Amino acid sequence: MNLIFGVEKFIDGIPIDNCIEYTWNGIKPCDTELKIREWNWPNNDFSFKEIGTFSEPYVYPICMKSFDQAFTIDDKKSESCLDYISELALDDLKSGKSKLFIFHGYEGPSISDGDTILKDGDVLIEKLEKIGISSKNVIYCDANLNLPEYYKDIKLFGVCDTANTFWKFNMENTQNTYHVDDGKVNYENLIHGKSKIRPYYYLCYNRLPKDHRAYFITSLFNNDLIERGLVSFPSEKLALHCQIWPGEYLSKEHLKWDIDTSRVEELKSQLPFIVDKKRFENNYSETFQTIENYLDTYVNIVTESRCSDFANGKGDSPNLSEKTWKPIMNFHPFIIVGNKGVLKKLREFGFDVFDDFFDNSYDELDGVDERILAITNQIKRICNMNLDDLHKWYWSVFDRLENNYYNYYENFVPKNREYFIKNIMEFIND
Repeated sequence: MNLIFGVEKFIDGIPIDNCIEYTWNGIKPCDTELKIREWNWPNNDFSFKEIGTFSEPYVYPICMKSFDQAFTIDDKKSESCLDYISELALDDLKSGKSKLFIFHGYEGPSISDGDTILKDGDVLIEKLEKIGISSKNVIYCDANLNLPEYYKDIKLFGVCDTANTFWKFNMENTQNTYHVDDGKVNYENLIHGKSKIRPYYYLCYNRLPKDHRAYFITSLFNNDLIERGLVSFPSEKLALHCQIWPGEYLSKEHLKWDIDTSRVEELKSQLPFIVDKKRFENNYSETFQTIENYLDTYVNIVTESRCSDFANGKGDSPNLSEKTWKPIMNFHPFIIVGNKGVLKKLREFGFDVFDDFFDNSYDELDGVDERILAITNQIKRICNMNLDDLHKWYWSVFDRLENNYYNYYENFVPKNREYFIKNIMEFIND
């Protein structure tokens, strides 16, 4: 049986998001450029057809940027994206001719962050029942790799959406790679630099000054570690788009966890820290990488999109965004300022996290402040090394960095894509 996704309309031959017209406070949460299309490249494992023009069973996809916004979780009585399903498609969902696929991809929300079926699934079920769709006829997917198998009667599965997104982007823009077409020159430059000591110990990008990043940067600054790396972080003026209250930038309210703030004014006077991009309001996630930054540093300090206190295992996501994949795609060992268990998940996927060099016990700590202070101690240890010794260590493990690189491109992402299709096909055939 071929996998068919049914859509309400095409524009210029391109399938369009179902429920795209639904608006929440001026935002269209279902306007995703039909996110699942990324999963169909390059093999065309499934097809898109306009509902009403074919007779085969199909899947009705609703892709979304926000679960809470798509289903108006804050107001059970308000309309949601479900109210924008056409009568024809709704009849097919009620009769069983089609099944509803809810896809909340992107970076993988945890229950501690909200915006997930694990927190507000009961509201979804109520709204499904209101329009006559059985929750047994619904499958849900997001990027939380620790999703349970079911939420009541709704089938769940998690995939790493960002890994797929950036694999596709890089394979279409090969100058981001080291092994395909235009990207091969990057590998040549990398190997050519073997005889040259790099000027910096580490690389750490921070475009948005989220609470955990502000705390981390303050910790680095308190320990005089900023100048040892290539570090980006905006000034308050450059972070106006981040909705931090005036006067609270790098305050105790912003830093959130207890930390020495005696040098905060000194830190603020030195901001912004700029590495390559000067416009912090722009999103540079899916774009061309500045390869030179990786060639000038040895270790990547990843400050992930989410870093939360552990919620006792009830739906916490390891949260793997492009920020984690970029060092792997650029032959960098890494430390991750993120949610508890992120390294454990990477090990499960076959990635080397260099347990013999880093003290990765921070990955097992519940509190954000505990994790960040433990990570700061790791960075202090690395920065106390002689650069010659760090250079020798880097090249002594280069074969392991290559293994990580090819594991991402040739093993992990293809299996991730197979898993995505397998789960939907099994649900259809159940």
